Amino acid sequence: GPIMAPPKVFSLCENCAREVPTSNLSIHAAHCSRNYYMCQPCGVILRREEKEAHIADAVQTTEALLAMLQASSDAASVQAVRRALAHGAALDHRLALEIAGRGNADLVADVIAR
Repeated sequence: GPIMAPPKVFSLCENCAREVPTSNLSIHAAHCSRNYYMCQPCGVILRREEKEAHIADAVQTTEALLAMLQASSDAASVQAVRRALAHGAALDHRLALEIAGRGNADLVADVIAR
C-alpha cells in the first residue's frame, strides 16, 4: 500500500514562533497568546505586561533621536534610530533631514520604505 507520512510531532506556535509538541499546540497557543507578545520589529518574546515599556524604550522622542545622531553617527546610533523607527517612532521632517544629511544609504532606504 501507499507509504504514509509519519505524524507531525512538533508544530510552530504562531504567537512565539517556537516549536511545541503538536499534541499540546492548542493549550500552548491559548496560554502563549494570552500571556506573551512577540515584538515583530525585533523578534523578542515578552510578557504582555512588558509590551508597553518595551515599545516606549524603543521609541524615543524625535528630540532624543536627533540629539543622538548629532552627537555621533556611529553604528550604535544608527541602529538605535532604526530600532525606534521599526517600533513606530514618529518621523518628522527634522529627523528625516538629519538622516539624509548623514549619508547613511541603508538608513535613508529604511526611512523611504516607511
